[in-house]
Amino acid sequence: RPRAWLARQADLLLRGLHRVSRPAAGGAALLWSAAVMGGSILTAWLVLRAFDLAAPAVSAAVVVIAVQIGSVVVPIPGAVGISQVLAVQTLALWGVPEAPALAYALMLYLVSRVPKLAVLPFALKVLAPAPGPTARPTDHR
Repeated sequence: RPRAWLARQADLLLRGLHRVSRPAAGGAALLWSAAVMGGSILTAWLVLRAFDLAAPAVSAAVVVIAVQIGSVVVPIPGAVGISQVLAVQTLALWGVPEAPALAYALMLYLVSRVPKLAVLPFALKVLAPAPGPTARPTDHR
């Protein structure tokens, strides 16, 4: 039984990779990824401006990248604590004192994560599979 499950997972992975490898799907994935990253950077920049911190606009992008990389290396549920430390340390590169940097990091966390967490129960309910047998997706070429 575990072997059948692993074989199915490998099959689904290969089908997904095949679909994404098509230029149209790959291009769309690239554009959506860029839009999501751009939205994250814009959010970080707007919070930076709201706190009137003396850091250049590029620091917003560096904070987003540092928090994303750090959250992957140390996977803590919700990235609470890690993202704040990374944001404070990153802003220290531009001489931002710890207290305002921490306030920025906490607000950035609230603005970027809490809305997603608030929508999660509704999304899970909508995306929950219907009871009964699940149809196998067909391979559209």
